[in-house]
Amino acid sequence: MINKIKQLTMTATMAAVFCSSACSQGKGFIVKGHLEGMAGNQLFLLSSNDNDDKKGPKKFTVDNNGDFELKDTVSSAIMAEYSLMDPSGITLFKGGGMMGTSAIFYAQNGDVIVVSGSKQDFTSSQFSGNKSNAENMELQLQLKDVNAQEKIIWDQVGVLMKQHSPANRPKIDSLQNLADPFEASARQIKIDFIRKHPDALVSAKAMSQISKSMSVEDAKALFSTLNKEVQESASGKTVQEMIGLDVAEKNTDAGKPAPDFIKQTREGKNFKLSDYKGKYVLLDFWGSWCGACRASHPHLKQIYEKYNKDGLVIIGIAYERTQDKTAWIKAIKQDGLPWTQILNDEGTLNVVDLYGVQAFPTKVLIDKEGNVVMRLVGTNVAGSAHGPDDNSTAAAPNASANANAAQGGSASNAGAATSSSAGASSSASSAAASNPPTANQAADEDLSSLDRKLKVIFNK
Repeated sequence: MINKIKQLTMTATMAAVFCSSACSQGKGFIVKGHLEGMAGNQLFLLSSNDNDDKKGPKKFTVDNNGDFELKDTVSSAIMAEYSLMDPSGITLFKGGGMMGTSAIFYAQNGDVIVVSGSKQDFTSSQFSGNKSNAENMELQLQLKDVNAQEKIIWDQVGVLMKQHSPANRPKIDSLQNLADPFEASARQIKIDFIRKHPDALVSAKAMSQISKSMSVEDAKALFSTLNKEVQESASGKTVQEMIGLDVAEKNTDAGKPAPDFIKQTREGKNFKLSDYKGKYVLLDFWGSWCGACRASHPHLKQIYEKYNKDGLVIIGIAYERTQDKTAWIKAIKQDGLPWTQILNDEGTLNVVDLYGVQAFPTKVLIDKEGNVVMRLVGTNVAGSAHGPDDNSTAAAPNASANANAAQGGSASNAGAATSSSAGASSSASSAAASNPPTANQAADEDLSSLDRKLKVIFNK
């Protein structure tokens, strides 16, 4: 599982078709350096620049001495945010996957970026070459001690998760609670840095990592202190979208009218939510790439069989980050889903954003009058992925978001907007998509709050 919030997860972007160097199109920048313990490793260069999002990740190999050099071109005149990603640590396990590690840097055409780091502490790699990298290194130095303490905890969580044992859940939850004070300290360090550096691009990045832990009002106030160029950067736009999603989420809290929408179903028929007044409707926001979502399907099928005749309707809304329906349809067939399915990416209306969905899976229960009854985010499946700043288990379908998580932030729906299309052609994604959940996974899951609510509603 994994959070459109906030977790270390598997992502479809990693296996995209990698483009060739764009340096032939004009004067670009150079990234070179030495990475201890990474001889022969394949790494990826990812851009968060709006104009570069169609290029996809760029693959390169560290030589046998641990050295590398690559060239690329920023397609705009402004400084762009990049990340180097090491996918070698990716681990597939029930409920999802754990992403490799990433290191953030900044570049513009003409720069020579020098890198030094190690496989053991890849996220703390040192970058030079311009003012933005110097500011980022300043912030990382301030975070070094607290990140080191937190890493000890998350390493222990990772070991327990990969054992796939439901008996580990109490220990995992206990360890996550131990991480809370360190996350709070890191958050305050970032807030202080943002206030002191309103003109730094890394301030927008830091905001994108902490805004979910702030009230909408506080996030807006802090964001307003950043200068215009920083606000309009890739990370700045992510923050704005996250704030917008927060507002949409609050507007769909329990007791609020469920926003009406019209979308086409998998069969090409029009679906209008308000046509289902008089019935209880459960919106299931999921994705074929999301192990957590698919692990919840056996339980949803039990719910459907139990309550459908009494008037419960389930509507699946898939967030695929592509209009290619192949992986989506394959997952529907593999999981044997009998209810209506909608592809969120098809058409102009974004139902995921309309409902402020920021983590997958998210389920929204709507009553006969069209009002939201409850909102359930994540699902507890033993062995699912957790990450910093998140106490639920949900998933993020993109490399940019996971780069944030690797930096101590959170994976979000807004972050997906800055990454390449996360189609399920990815080898990582298809690995999850080709292994539908088992009955044992369903038994591990805890959707008890939804079960209790439906039991009361239908008096069963």
